Amino acid sequence: MVYDEYRTIPSNRSDETMIPPEVLEQYNSGKGESLVTAPKPDIVLMKVIGHLDKVMGRRTLDIVDKLVPQHRVFYLFCDWAEMNGYDSEIRNMYTQWVASNRSRLKVHILVSSKLVSMGVSVANLALGGSLIGYTNRPAFEAALRSTRMGLGGLK
Repeated sequence: MVYDEYRTIPSNRSDETMIPPEVLEQYNSGKGESLVTAPKPDIVLMKVIGHLDKVMGRRTLDIVDKLVPQHRVFYLFCDWAEMNGYDSEIRNMYTQWVASNRSRLKVHILVSSKLVSMGVSVANLALGGSLIGYTNRPAFEAALRSTRMGLGGLK
C-alpha cells in the first residue's frame, strides 16, 4: 500500500506550534486525520478526527503493531470524540484486531457521535464486553492518567 499523506514525526521535534512533540505518527486522508502517540512504552493513544476510512484505519493499526512488540501487554486509548463516521469495513477490521490481541490488550474508547458509539457497542458485544467505553472526556482522561501512573487504567 502507498500512504502518500502519511508522515512520521521525529520524537525529538522542537516545533510545537502545529503538532505536539509526543505525536509519533500523523495521517490525513482528506476526510479525516489520525494521530498516534505513545506516552509510555505500554500506552498508545490514538486520536481520530473526522471520518476514519479503510486506508487510515489499516495504517493506524499497523503503527500500533510497530510501537508495541508482540509479547508486551499494553493499553490502547482511542480518543474518537471527534470522529463523525467510518467506512463499513472498519468495525470488522478493528474488532478482529482487538480479538487477535485480546490477551495482551486493554482498550479504552472515548466517543461522542451516536454512529460511532453504536459501532463500538456492536464490536463490544462481539468481543464479550472487553472494551471500556466513555462518553465523558474527564473520565477517559482520568483513566489515561491512572494508567500513566501505573494504576492500570481503572474506569
